Amino acid sequence: MLQNSIHIWITDIDEIVDPYLLDIYLALLSVDEVSRYERFRFDKDKKQFLVSHALVRSVLANYVEIAAKDLQFVRLESGKPEVVNEDGEYLPVKFNLSHSGRYAVVIVTNDIDCGVDIEMIDQNRSIMDIAENCFSCSEMIDLQSKDGAEQKKRFYTYWTLKEAYIKARGETLASALNKISFDLHHQNQIYADFSKLSSDEFILESKKGWQFDTQFINDEYALSVALHHESKLDIKIDMFETIPMQV
Repeated sequence: MLQNSIHIWITDIDEIVDPYLLDIYLALLSVDEVSRYERFRFDKDKKQFLVSHALVRSVLANYVEIAAKDLQFVRLESGKPEVVNEDGEYLPVKFNLSHSGRYAVVIVTNDIDCGVDIEMIDQNRSIMDIAENCFSCSEMIDLQSKDGAEQKKRFYTYWTLKEAYIKARGETLASALNKISFDLHHQNQIYADFSKLSSDEFILESKKGWQFDTQFINDEYALSVALHHESKLDIKIDMFETIPMQV
């Protein structure tokens, strides 16, 4: 079903208002997921968790031919989840989930390490202090060359790229933000500088290539993707809008 492409599924959480559909989502969740859902204090946060995890289950069910409710997950040492069958065997599909504001998004690959991040662009957020601690010199120079809304968009482009890369590697955010620097000045191509990685990490990265992609959703959300694969050519990325379990 994936063949030679990567699939991204995106859901507008605010569009889902049918209480019956939300009940269906809740019935899909595992005992642990229900427990996590119930710990949220605010309805908005509960709905975001509910819809995003129902999205993961409903999407993956189409690829692994297991009912959405019966899907089982294990967490690697990094905390990154993997989908397994009833015997605990890893299935040849990888995924990653991100959500922010009104959107939830999941990326699905044919056993390719992947990361996705979506962030709502907060025009009131003070970004320069964050950037000074997390961005490279070249990224800071680029960021300072922009003004106003364009500066905010460039900040979130860098930030989501870093998050997607970290998620694809299965690392924690704090441990890896400064290990990679992005160059956005080449048309239709995003370059990454890995020179700050340790020698062992650099050798590991060299065994495969990285592919990055970024875009804006309605000019209000930045979305970035990181893929770690052996293909010499970029893999096609297809995006689909969906409402989980909607008939």
